[in-house]
Amino acid sequence: IVGTIHGWGVKSTFVLDNGQMWQVSDETSYYEPKGAMNPAVTIEPARFTGFEMHIIGMGYMHVKLLSGPTYKEESK
Repeated sequence: IVGTIHGWGVKSTFVLDNGQMWQVSDETSYYEPKGAMNPAVTIEPARFTGFEMHIIGMGYMHVKLLSGPTYKEESK
């Protein structure tokens, strides 16, 4: 993730250094007072539909791709 984040809420968006923009698509929220600068993430297909993002050291949420290279293009 580009920049410092302190967490997320419903419909929060994240820009990755590869140009992709992802939006939280579930009802989860998380707050970390210290925040994290440029945290690493992993994105994988979710068990049933959509994708799951893991912000290392913070947690997981379901997300959807808003813009940027598609998941298939990125995984080549």
